[in-house]
Amino acid sequence: MRKIIRPIFFGLLLLSNFSCRKAGNIVYVIDINRSGKDAILNLPNSVNNYGNETELNIYCDTINGIKYINRAALYFDLTRVPQNAKIDSVFLQLYFNDKSGFYKIKKSGHSGNTILIVENIEEPWNEDSITWKKYPKIGPKKLNFEPHKVTDQDFRLNVTNLFVSSNKKLKKTHGLLVRLASEEIGNYIHVCSRESKKINSSPKLKIYANK
Repeated sequence: MRKIIRPIFFGLLLLSNFSCRKAGNIVYVIDINRSGKDAILNLPNSVNNYGNETELNIYCDTINGIKYINRAALYFDLTRVPQNAKIDSVFLQLYFNDKSGFYKIKKSGHSGNTILIVENIEEPWNEDSITWKKYPKIGPKKLNFEPHKVTDQDFRLNVTNLFVSSNKKLKKTHGLLVRLASEEIGNYIHVCSRESKKINSSPKLKIYANK
């Protein structure tokens, strides 16, 4: 996993979804801000909805003697990708949140054992009503990703196996569930949600298709 260095865009920054041609490929950048959704699922607050969070803190820790676990649900609208497109690869981009509210009680940055698991969500869900108690159906395939290498790291995760069929077509999916592989005390990942005010920081899918 490499640290992603993000350039600053000006005129094109207003475009939340776009495609470009590069070395014989078409790259579709799907911003969750456009017809997408994200939410946090939390224990012990299993009936509370966290669909409007400005940050995605995926973590496990004890606060005031109570164990808390956060997982994140993400959905990207893929309808703008042509149905006949031959997909080569799909990457999930998650951007570090340098202004997390958790930094009032802990050191800034990712910490602990941050091996991630990403899974497919196999049924529709609503950003305004999803909770841990209303946990969506999850597919059998699990992708594991290396832990952070630097505390302010962005994540670029190869999720091709969750999105692409054997004939190079996009599979039908209702999103992704992102969680820690080790939900033990002191493990934290801090990334931005679609509601974040930080420019160009919302989760994205980069879909690479052959011409």
